[in-house]
Formats: sequence, structure tokens, C-alpha cells
Amino acid sequence: MVKYKLFPFRRSMFLIPILFLGMIYHAAIEHILFFDPKAPDLAKLDGAAIKQQYLRTMLSIQGSLFEYNFFQSFIFPILIVFAVFIYHFVKTRHLKYVIGKQRDYDRRLFSLKCQMGGLIVGLFTILLLVIIGIALVINRMEYPQLEMYFNPHSILRIFARGTWAYLLYYFLIKASALFVQTLFACYLVDYYVSFPKAALLYLFLLWGLAPILYSFLPVYLVPMSNLMITAYGGVSLWQVALTYLPFLLMYGVLKVRKSYEVD
Repeated sequence: MVKYKLFPFRRSMFLIPILFLGMIYHAAIEHILFFDPKAPDLAKLDGAAIKQQYLRTMLSIQGSLFEYNFFQSFIFPILIVFAVFIYHFVKTRHLKYVIGKQRDYDRRLFSLKCQMGGLIVGLFTILLLVIIGIALVINRMEYPQLEMYFNPHSILRIFARGTWAYLLYYFLIKASALFVQTLFACYLVDYYVSFPKAALLYLFLLWGLAPILYSFLPVYLVPMSNLMITAYGGVSLWQVALTYLPFLLMYGVLKVRKSYEVD
């Protein structure tokens, strides 16, 4: 395992969750600052109670997860690119000086990839725990109509039994997707031996191709759906599995192509 002190920008990483939380709760912050309970149109009503009720709704687990999902589609790909930069930095500045067998070097590279995946999953988990903690404090953990997220005949339906069961599903799906995508993006660096090329290709696969692929492919075969599938309804286990297929196919093609080039 590579030591944390070798990572670039390590002292500023703590700012990422803070900035992300600011985005998630931007509406709640604006509500606190600018909602006037003494406004003329609220003269005959309890403005303070109305303000508090709206704020509790914004901070509820359902409202907060909605905001979290909205920003994930572009924030986490950027964070993965950030992790890929760290991977490229450590690989080219430190691991290249490892003296030993190729197998040992490959093992260290894979371990570094897993560290980057763990970093992204860790950031995701911290944010999720903060969201859950705030919802618990204000006693707004109810999440109605969870059944709509799952196919009625799917084994995934067990996660519709309650909020905590759904949160477990949410964590497992998101964490797995973020970890796999981070490993895939790091592999692109290995293949192209270039951070800019790898980063641009990864973002193009997620953002650039999405509008085109959504027009004729099932949504579960579009790379972006791997991260956003928790926002879909009627999901089954095989559909979740299909979201990994584009990355597996691209990895396989690049692996075969690299072997062919070496030969």
C-alpha cells in the first residue's frame, strides 16, 4: 500500500466533502438565509412554523438523497478524474523506481488502483453518513413508496422493506459503481500512458456518449447508468449487473488490443 503522504493535494482533500455538502444543502442554506417568516403574505399564518417545516423537508433523508443524486452525475466523475491524477502522479514519480520483478510492480499498481477506489468510496460514504446523521437529528428518516424503485418480482424487492434496508442497497450499488469506475479510469492511464488522454476518454464515455446512447440503447447499457441506476424505477438484479457490461467490454477490447500491439 502506498503511503498517504505521497499523494498530491492531500492537505486540501478535506475540502471536497465540505464543498459537496454545500451543493447538497444549497437550497436549505438559501431557505435559512432568505425565507422571511414575517413577509406580508404570511401575516395571518405562523411564518416561523412554515419556515421550519420547509427546512425539515429539505433536510429529510428523501429530500437530501434527491439532491445528492442530482449532483453525483457530474461531481463524482470529476472526483474520479482527480483520483486518476493521484494514481498517475504516484505511479510515475514513485512506483517506477520499484526494483524487482514485474509481478511485484503489477501488484503495487493494482493495490494503488484499489486505494484510489477506496478514496472515492470513502468520500461517498462520509457524505452519506452526514446526510443520514442530519436526517436522524431532525427525525425525518421516513422514505415512502420505496417499492417503486424495484421490480416486483426481483430479489432486490427486499430492500423496499424500510428506509434502512434501502440505504443499504443505495450504499452497495453506489460504492460498487464508484469503485469499479475508478479502477477502470486508472486502467485507461496504464493503457494510454497519459493522464489527459485517460481523463478525457473517461469523461467522454460518461458524459459525451450519454445523450447519444440513451436515444437508442436500453438505459442499463449506457455507462452513466452504472452510477445513476438508483434513480430508476422497477429495477431488477440483472439490470443492475448490465450496467457494468459497457466497462467490461471496453476493458476487454483494450486488453486484447494491448496484447496484440505487444505481439
